[in-house]
Amino acid sequence: MPQCEPETSSVSLSPLHYPLFRAVWVATLAANIGVWMQNVAAAWLMTSISDSPLMVALIQTAITLPAFMFGLPAGVMADLVEKRKLLLLTHTWMLIATGLLCLLLQLDAITPWSLLLLTFLLGSGSAASIPAWQASTSDAVPRIALRAAINLNGIAYNAARAVGPALAGLVIAAAGAKMVFTINIVLFLIVLSLFIFAYRPNVAPLLTTERLFPAMRGGLRYVRHAKPLHGHIIRTFAFIGCASGLWALLPLVAKNIETGGSSVYGLLLGSLGAGAVAGGLLLQRFRNRLSNLQQLVMVSNVAFAGAILIAAWSTSLWVICPALIMGGASWISFNSTISAAYQTSLPAWVRARALAIFMLTFQGSMALGGVFWGSIASHLSVAQTLTLAACLIGLSLLLTRRLPVRMGHDDDVTLSQHWAEPTIVGHLGPDDGPVAVQVDYHIPYENRFAFTQSIYQLGKVRRRDGASHWLLYRDVADPGHFSERFIIASWGEHQRQRGRSTLADREQEQALRQFFKPGSSAVMSLYIVAPYPDAAADTAIQKTTEAIVAAGTPPPGGKSFV
Repeated sequence: MPQCEPETSSVSLSPLHYPLFRAVWVATLAANIGVWMQNVAAAWLMTSISDSPLMVALIQTAITLPAFMFGLPAGVMADLVEKRKLLLLTHTWMLIATGLLCLLLQLDAITPWSLLLLTFLLGSGSAASIPAWQASTSDAVPRIALRAAINLNGIAYNAARAVGPALAGLVIAAAGAKMVFTINIVLFLIVLSLFIFAYRPNVAPLLTTERLFPAMRGGLRYVRHAKPLHGHIIRTFAFIGCASGLWALLPLVAKNIETGGSSVYGLLLGSLGAGAVAGGLLLQRFRNRLSNLQQLVMVSNVAFAGAILIAAWSTSLWVICPALIMGGASWISFNSTISAAYQTSLPAWVRARALAIFMLTFQGSMALGGVFWGSIASHLSVAQTLTLAACLIGLSLLLTRRLPVRMGHDDDVTLSQHWAEPTIVGHLGPDDGPVAVQVDYHIPYENRFAFTQSIYQLGKVRRRDGASHWLLYRDVADPGHFSERFIIASWGEHQRQRGRSTLADREQEQALRQFFKPGSSAVMSLYIVAPYPDAAADTAIQKTTEAIVAAGTPPPGGKSFV
């Protein structure tokens, strides 16, 4: 939980007033400056040791592809282990990768493929840290400050885009790429010091017993059945996949400018970052002036496409830099808005892994876009390739115009804990199962159609929270008797499912009551698989049956099976 006082005045406080958020924010700013410095140095170093546009574009792929590969496992780990320990581990990994790259440069043993490998290792550490960092944002500030905190995260990330590339360009020009990697080592040491000494949250004990792969399936299942998230993911894939062309080919844009060099590349990348910082500072004001967030997203798409066209065809820094400042503002406007809408729609139990899926979409689009646009640029000119990317942004805007963009409501993420404790006889372990759940309803004839429509919507909620094989059955002997049935993988997973229902889910269940027969209610029954018994199991079943008879307690559902 955030370490803050629950006062109403907290509405006006900057997220930086909260110590935990401040520590994470400063550490993230330093780490991102280091990563961007290293990205610029690696990209420029690649242009020195390889003439292939594809190899240059693969630097972007190497830094972003790990998020596509490892983002979801990292999100699960951020939900299952202490986030501070994960942040310490990942930044130590990045420190080691940077140290190895510096050593190879010292030995004059760097090759295009070794550069790509070590850049990939750095990207792997960054990918593993992102879900823990993003989930820590929700833990470090109250929900009312979350939107401002996400915007500040975007400012930090894009301030690093502005400072890191410009600083890297100056350092490369003055002392070479090796000095950039040396500075990066110092920055990662600072980050580790902040996490060790300044970021020490009071962490509640983790109660979950989920394992890695079932938890990964749970995150994928949640996103699959949480329809409000789908529009944000589709928009992100469409925009980032096209916009990645500018990021991937920017070193070649710099080389096409007269007197282009490492400092010019740093200036171009710094212009994008500076625009993003300025856009982040003004974003809240623009949000209030626009009638809805969807308009803000559309304007951001159009403005970024315009920046790409100017960068494609102009050879003047005086024209390209202002265009890239506009592009940077559009970039953060789109990403901050979609990220806030996505994150405010997530309950705490699945937040990190669902954010990892979102980042997988983002970084996967960047990585695949790097390969795609690099390959296109090998056959077309850079200007023609960027023009194609801008046109596809316009096309994607038309195709996604009907997808809603809205912030999540408190009821969508606040847990209700409204499921009653089940009656059980004997002992059930968390791995016992599968568990079959049946809920019986008695519905008058005139309400059957409306009830069926409503309960199929509830079925999506059941599947989202852990159910499989969900179906609605009608009694052939009693047309007004309906049974909702689904399977849960284990007793432990059923216990977790009971704790995942939100206030919005409870309202949806209560809305079904208007369709019930007068005097009736929904009756839930739980069944656990009965395996073919051996002698020991048969004795245990006999003892359980005797205990039920002795207790005189019917199982859930109100009807004894003895």
